[in-house]
Amino acid sequence: MRQGDQDEEIEAPLKPRQAGIEARTAKKAAETRVEKLQTMQEELELEKKLKAERHKQALLYRYFTGNEFHHRMETILTGLRSIQEGLEREKLVLTRHWARREKQLEAMSPNLTGMSGDIQGLSGGEVGRLETIGTFFPEDEE
Repeated sequence: MRQGDQDEEIEAPLKPRQAGIEARTAKKAAETRVEKLQTMQEELELEKKLKAERHKQALLYRYFTGNEFHHRMETILTGLRSIQEGLEREKLVLTRHWARREKQLEAMSPNLTGMSGDIQGLSGGEVGRLETIGTFFPEDEE
């Protein structure tokens, strides 16, 4: 037997084992490459999302700092001021009307009370007291 044949005999049982190790190593290397590709793909998708968000933020910033938003806000505020002023005018007018009516009622109170007293005095108390006077002027009740 030659030296080369002996080496082949020794290496022969090692070859299947070595082939299995090489296959596992190749499989692991392929899995690692797949994982790296997936990670890169996820990073690209995340970068796209971040870029889209930055774009939206830039659009919103430009809108809020631009003339269009300013004009819209001015229009809204002008409308609100107009409504508030109208409400204040309306309130003032109604307050004047109520004050006028209160004065009218206050002027009628002594006359109504006096007339009721006159009727009772003239009738000698035979005519009943007007009960409705108390509902209009509670402080005038006896």
